Amino acid sequence: YRSMRLCPLGHSRFIFKAKTTERKVALKKERFRMNETEKTAWVDEENEIVSFHAIDNGEMVMKTENLFWEFLFGLTSAGYRGM
Repeated sequence: YRSMRLCPLGHSRFIFKAKTTERKVALKKERFRMNETEKTAWVDEENEIVSFHAIDNGEMVMKTENLFWEFLFGLTSAGYRGM
């Protein structure tokens, strides 16, 4: 359904409102999509270093965001240093 409102300049405009359930579904989809963004880090296993920028002898690792932070936490727990 739609409702008519006035903008600050006094011009009328139509604002389309979604039903509450449709808004909730859209928000859930957006949150899911945000978690699917990929993050990148470089890992140097020999020197036990992890970096957000390319480093010499570093292997590039790409993971979805939720897995990425768990991966980094595991490395730092194992003694890796962050750069």
